[in-house]
Amino acid sequence: MRALERLGLLSLWETVFGDGAGFVNSFLDGTGVEIGGFAAVENGVTAAAAYTVGGISVGGVPYPYIYAVSTLPEFRGHGLGAEVSEACAAEAESRGGVPALHPAEPSLFAWYAKQGFSPAFTAREAEIAPSVSPAALRELSPEEYAEERRRALEGCVFAEFAPALLAWWRDAFGGRFVGFDGGCAAFVPSDGRVFIPEFIASERAAGAACAISRGQSALIRSPAVRGFAGFGDERDFIAARGGVSGGYWGLVFD
Repeated sequence: MRALERLGLLSLWETVFGDGAGFVNSFLDGTGVEIGGFAAVENGVTAAAAYTVGGISVGGVPYPYIYAVSTLPEFRGHGLGAEVSEACAAEAESRGGVPALHPAEPSLFAWYAKQGFSPAFTAREAEIAPSVSPAALRELSPEEYAEERRRALEGCVFAEFAPALLAWWRDAFGGRFVGFDGGCAAFVPSDGRVFIPEFIASERAAGAACAISRGQSALIRSPAVRGFAGFGDERDFIAARGGVSGGYWGLVFD
């Protein structure tokens, strides 16, 4: 990637999402998996972009993840976001993959439906204030977490994440991985509300949520799959263009 192209992408990302150059460069260069993408350039300005993240599979089939679809405010309404996300999806399919993405708002499922995406994986999400006795936690490396996650989800359809991608998530977002009796979880510590984007646990492991949040309120996501502890109502979570549906996806990069 040439310097001018990189500067345009950095400027677009910072304008739309507010993240600094350090985060964006770590994503472009430091995930340890293949990062692709397309940009729309108008009159020398990087007006829109979308990226694909490798290292995710379901049942051995690659599911390239379309991430950070963005358009500068002054260029919106001209179809550029659809253009770059469609280019990402088409490239993923040309390589034998199933393109998938996480619409940031429920209303965007309808927008992506115009490109052939439909809800494929659901999740439960809720704000909780844990009050039960906490469970004991074990700190896990990305490699250990990938293995514990695989064991916990054995028997259902689920998305696997390469350990290198989990390591990038840990370093980029300040996340941690833990195991406990009955499951495992990924979370971002905070002095305010704790973010637990993945809580995979049996029905008897609710005490782990209290240990992770240290009694604080938490935004928690959990599988909408029979046999797992659930928090909140089931909702559409991941959209895909083809492939399987009805399983568990989990961790995303928000």
